Amino acid sequence: MRQILRTYNRESTYYPIKARDPYTGKEEDFRISTETAENLIKRFPTKYYDLIHHNVSSVLLNPAIIFSGIRDHEDGGLCYTNRVRRAWSIRGEEKPSYPNKVFAVYVNPYKYVYLWRWELESPNKLGYPIGFDDKSRYKEQLWTP
Repeated sequence: MRQILRTYNRESTYYPIKARDPYTGKEEDFRISTETAENLIKRFPTKYYDLIHHNVSSVLLNPAIIFSGIRDHEDGGLCYTNRVRRAWSIRGEEKPSYPNKVFAVYVNPYKYVYLWRWELESPNKLGYPIGFDDKSRYKEQLWTP
């Protein structure tokens, strides 16, 4: 991903990122807008490190679960979650991932990744966020491996 961010055509409005399609299970391209990626480099270095060091792509390709209906105003929005092995400090130093947390990646209905963050892990289901069975938060569980 680091190489893509450095060399991808600046005229494009997005960077491609591989993800698991929740309906077919096949690999396909999702997107991260150039504005989002460039903003991360300047303002949110730890999120940038998650992006370039593959936490985002790792969860998109190997989710423990994919949820739909995560935002009322984004009908069709998705949330991918799983455990990851690493996290990064604000200086870009690698450290172990956070205990009892999963990495969540949010995607809008147009397949643009717009948010990723750490969330508390369910004590009952590894790789799942707390509240995974709360229909007001996650309307439907679409895919599990």
